[in-house]
Amino acid sequence: MSSITIGTPYADHELLYISSGYVMTNPGQSMRSGPAPNGDISLEPDKTNSAAIAWFQPKGGPYNPTSLVYDNHLYVLYDGGLVSAFDARTGSMLYDRERLPEDSISTAAPWACNGRVFGLNEDGLAFVVRAGGKFRIAANE
Repeated sequence: MSSITIGTPYADHELLYISSGYVMTNPGQSMRSGPAPNGDISLEPDKTNSAAIAWFQPKGGPYNPTSLVYDNHLYVLYDGGLVSAFDARTGSMLYDRERLPEDSISTAAPWACNGRVFGLNEDGLAFVVRAGGKFRIAANE
């Protein structure tokens, strides 16, 4: 997908989530689990799925952090303190590149608990987003 792969592949919902990218060229995709396909599984031009690939988002992958699947949503932290969410099973975008609080630039993978998605910035300060398909900062909750 690109020349640089930093994020860790992982499985959930019987899908394998893979992302790779470089600044402004961050493809993300989900592959179906089960028997490994044989041969070239590259998508045809302008296609977003195939027998082997459940969905593909050409700008959906992070550069550094591993993405996170939590409660049927896929969360992606981007460079510059931005976050997007997708439906984890279909790849449909729920919200795109919403701005996190100031100084929330993170290269660490996010984690989730009790309906919240957490991240750490480069200084070790946490930021919290409410889990779900609508972007909401969880402040003083």
